[in-house]
Amino acid sequence: MNNGKFPPGNPFRLLTLSASVATVMGLALPAAQVEAQERGARGSSSLLEEVIVTARKREEGSQDVPMSISAFNANQIEALKVRDLT
Repeated sequence: MNNGKFPPGNPFRLLTLSASVATVMGLALPAAQVEAQERGARGSSSLLEEVIVTARKREEGSQDVPMSISAFNANQIEALKVRDLT
């Protein structure tokens, strides 16, 4: 397997292997992004509604809130079997 080219503990071998793995991962990522965009484009036939957040006792758009939020639609809430939000 080694054919005497690189000794087993050679750092060049590790560098070559790492570069190969990084290249393969780098090539796979754009393909996954394109697939996700295509899937999103097919499912975006309905209009997006603005999410209003009232966590700080005033109405704010979700883009203006200084923390991350998770929004669920009615179908997702039913699928998760949520009955009580307290």
